[in-house]
Amino acid sequence: MKDHWKGVTSLKQFPGLTFRSFTNEILTIDVKSVTPTMMKTFLREQNISFTQGHTCLILDCFLCPHAGKDIVKNGKLYINLVTGMFLCHSCRISGTWTEFQDYIALLKRNHQLNIRHVKRKPAPDWLINEEENLRTQNILNESIPLANLDQEKYLEIVKKFKIEQITQLTAKKYDLSASKNGDSIFFPIYGVNGDKVAIRELKSKSDNVKELTIPKRASNMLYGLQKITSSQKKLILTSHPLDTLIISQEFNLPSLSLPKGLSCLPVETLPLLEQFDSITFWFGGDIKSWEASRTFARKLGESRCHFIRPKQENLAPLEAMKNNLDLTTILKDVHAVGHKSITSFQALRNEVFTELSQTEQVAGVKWQRYPILNKLLKGHRRGELTVLTGPTGAGKTTLMSEYSLDLCMQGVSTLWGSFEIRNVRLAKMMLIQFSQVPLHKKLDLFDKWANEFETLPLYFMTFHGEETIKNVILAMAHAAYVYDIQHIVVDNLQFMMGTSDTTTTMDRFWKQDAIIAAFRKFASMNNVHVTLVIHPRKENSDELHIASIFGGAKASQEADNVLILQDKRLESIKGKKYLQIAKNRFTGDIGIVPLIFNKDTLSFASKTSKPKEKGKDEKEIECSVCK
Repeated sequence: MKDHWKGVTSLKQFPGLTFRSFTNEILTIDVKSVTPTMMKTFLREQNISFTQGHTCLILDCFLCPHAGKDIVKNGKLYINLVTGMFLCHSCRISGTWTEFQDYIALLKRNHQLNIRHVKRKPAPDWLINEEENLRTQNILNESIPLANLDQEKYLEIVKKFKIEQITQLTAKKYDLSASKNGDSIFFPIYGVNGDKVAIRELKSKSDNVKELTIPKRASNMLYGLQKITSSQKKLILTSHPLDTLIISQEFNLPSLSLPKGLSCLPVETLPLLEQFDSITFWFGGDIKSWEASRTFARKLGESRCHFIRPKQENLAPLEAMKNNLDLTTILKDVHAVGHKSITSFQALRNEVFTELSQTEQVAGVKWQRYPILNKLLKGHRRGELTVLTGPTGAGKTTLMSEYSLDLCMQGVSTLWGSFEIRNVRLAKMMLIQFSQVPLHKKLDLFDKWANEFETLPLYFMTFHGEETIKNVILAMAHAAYVYDIQHIVVDNLQFMMGTSDTTTTMDRFWKQDAIIAAFRKFASMNNVHVTLVIHPRKENSDELHIASIFGGAKASQEADNVLILQDKRLESIKGKKYLQIAKNRFTGDIGIVPLIFNKDTLSFASKTSKPKEKGKDEKEIECSVCK
């Protein structure tokens, strides 16, 4: 296995979708419709031998330097069955399906085509360069291997990090080391060629443990690859390196940990998992772990995926050991993902119990900046459709920007489709909201906050103005597959639809209803929360209501949540702005959220309430006039 994995370039830019990466670069992605049948037909027509894996078509790389001479020394070229993206770890080439077809055409004209004839792409944002590799090696060289410490010093360090369950023998097996002051533990990450190329660092500071990846661009690399052999066919996948260590220590079974925890399974890792016929997810017993298991199973192939039932006692390996639970019993509670269209109450029984026993987690991710929203909506849940409406100029985009940013800061991977304002303006607004600092007045702080902002799982579509629903859905599906997107914002529906002089009002209503139905289906099928910003009808009514949403009744019928931004500032001197929860399918609770706008930070976030006056009702919420 190691002979074939020599490093790889990341997915190349193509028009249609941009994403804010975990580094300083913004890449673009063009989503072309290609099916496995189309790819296999093309390969057969070109007399190219291939085998079909779980997620990729696999063939001998014809671009490697040894192509045509010694096929044994060639790498394997992997073509993703969903996106058509190809990559080879030996010659470090990747690209789109269209580029692959172009290479085949060149090969027909030049039988000696190899890596020397191919124009190299810029190094991807996660490929380690020489300078970063040197920094990694320097950190490791200056650290102290945990295996070399005496037992007393070793116990002192692991107790500081609350990982006494990791034995010194396991630390030696995985080459763990510590900083000289004992405040950091380093987990070396090995590349596919067996070299140490990156580090996962656990840093202890004031009773808190912070995790870092060094270099930052290595955040797409699986941990534990150096212990995997090509003959192994079963794997346990975990969300953290410490869990992988426990599995190796207690069961001596092959295990890898995901580079980004439960937030994402990068497509770059899929070829690394091709050799396994059985993959078991051991993430934990909560709802988030269960949802991640289902999402990753769809990407890896449900037929080979298994998961540990979501129960309170089925904790992740390290936590289970800390709670003196029997790991063997937990591992035996493993079940196949099963057929997506057929089930029974027997299969659902444990999930029903989990929903009853873990009500807070079932309710979804809580907002940090909008605590009153948590009392009404209870949380942000995957698979739902939310509609936000409000008067023109009331601040719908500004509110939704911070609303989605709040969730993104908690690990909810987010895709923004801004059809009304350009991505630069949107990103600027989100950066100011993120920092809570008027950066236009304090430019010296820009780099500090921009560096932190880059780490968010935040992506942007490049569409602007009118666009077909087919292209938008295709881009959304691509992002959901590649980046495991959990929340998609479309702002706004009318700009995406566009206008036409030849289109009647009824045609526009029918078109909008069809688009909303498509978004509803996408949210349900992909378990992604979709938020639509829609302009209201022009009405004489003083206050907007559910029926004020532009178009037919489809929007309010299909939506799980309807939010209305009400602006009373122009009607009264004491008029205020507030967010009305007009529909809530999850609990049925409706109500209002008072909003206070801070012009410097572009924020509607709630501030600490002032002390209540005597006789004031305890449930009354402090709110001042919006500026």
